[in-house]
Amino acid sequence: MDRLCLGLKDTFCRTHTTLADYEDEIKAPISDETPLETCPPELAHQMIYGAIDYAAQFGFRPQRDFVDSQLILEMRGTLAETYDLTFGKDGKPYFISGPYDNVPLILGRLEKHPGPGNYNLLINVDPLDLDLDPLDLDLDGEEPGAAYVLADEGLDDGDDLSDLDFVDADDKKV
Repeated sequence: MDRLCLGLKDTFCRTHTTLADYEDEIKAPISDETPLETCPPELAHQMIYGAIDYAAQFGFRPQRDFVDSQLILEMRGTLAETYDLTFGKDGKPYFISGPYDNVPLILGRLEKHPGPGNYNLLINVDPLDLDLDPLDLDLDGEEPGAAYVLADEGLDDGDDLSDLDFVDADDKKV
């Protein structure tokens, strides 16, 4: 789930799975990367449906698998929504690209609504994939081609990638 911009992501529903298979094939790989925390069903539902509603403002919908995976949830509106949740960051959508995101499509939608300058973004890029000379970048002794992050507020008309700042994984400008 992406409460900052895209809403519900990475959902799937697998039927006829034993508890042991679930623990080994689904839960263990996820918990190896990210510590899992339990939460009340009411909070989970409010987070899921709130993220879906927030993302819908910008033209994003849950992936197709949600048609099936939503069946494990209670019907929308049957659980209390008592949590004070916020979506976006600083009152704006904040897109952080993932390895499987269609960045041009997502940026195109954000440029239409909420519009230029009304969203923030963080895009994973490799300087060698850009039309920039890596020798012009101050890499602080790192090899060209190391993973860097492109960061800026929403692109304005006439902006190109050379107008954006590059930061390393520690948010240090390069």
